[in-house]
Amino acid sequence: MLRFLSHGSSASPKTSNVTQCDHPRPCWVRLGVLSLFSFGWVSVASATVTLQVLTGSYMHLSGTSNLTEWECMAPVRQGQLTLDIPFDAVQSFLQKTHTEPETISDTKLQHITSHATAHVQQADLSVPVRHFVFDNKRMEKDMHNAFRVEKHPLIRFSFSRLAGLSIAHKDEQPILVLHTEGLLDMAGVSKLLVLDLQVTLNENGHIQVVAVKHTHMTTFGMTPPEALLGLIKARDPVVVRFELQLGPQASQKA
Repeated sequence: MLRFLSHGSSASPKTSNVTQCDHPRPCWVRLGVLSLFSFGWVSVASATVTLQVLTGSYMHLSGTSNLTEWECMAPVRQGQLTLDIPFDAVQSFLQKTHTEPETISDTKLQHITSHATAHVQQADLSVPVRHFVFDNKRMEKDMHNAFRVEKHPLIRFSFSRLAGLSIAHKDEQPILVLHTEGLLDMAGVSKLLVLDLQVTLNENGHIQVVAVKHTHMTTFGMTPPEALLGLIKARDPVVVRFELQLGPQASQKA
């Protein structure tokens, strides 16, 4: 149901087969960090809001073989973020980072970082491996087997903590970046990852999150698939990319 990327970090949560990932650089999707946007400098009444993954959310997987490049994607339909802060406060903060980034000091960002994780009550998502579709059906079957789909049918990600906030620029536009940590589970193996989440507010007032991670199949105990008696071999590196739209529960139409 999605596109995604993973990278390594250093911590070992209480999960079977949990190990550290390979590249210790911050990167992805724990929007829970947004709850921290009690603005740090604005007093906000306590409230609880649940944000759902909305239509238009995807996870992408891509890589190469000895002959060609490959890519697949799946829609993300299972996932939510629960915060104890009003959604309009989150929207206002994201709007401010876009229109008045110069008014948001490093001190304010540090203050938000120090309190954010406590405002996140739940933040996770999952994507069925069988929802990833390939043009080449043999490649699709081989990749599903590499994920050991019969025993481990889902790719899961869950937020752990916010490590920091910064404002970067993309296409000359300011953009909020959340440096987060979370658990990625693929093929039955969990890794604690450091992820940079690019967070913006779209024209519908929904939160848009983009995260890209580079990792390896073998990091998750997977064997890169082969075809035609070994003539075609998938290479170990894989790129995971998330493109998520999040909004209050009521904004998801049945």
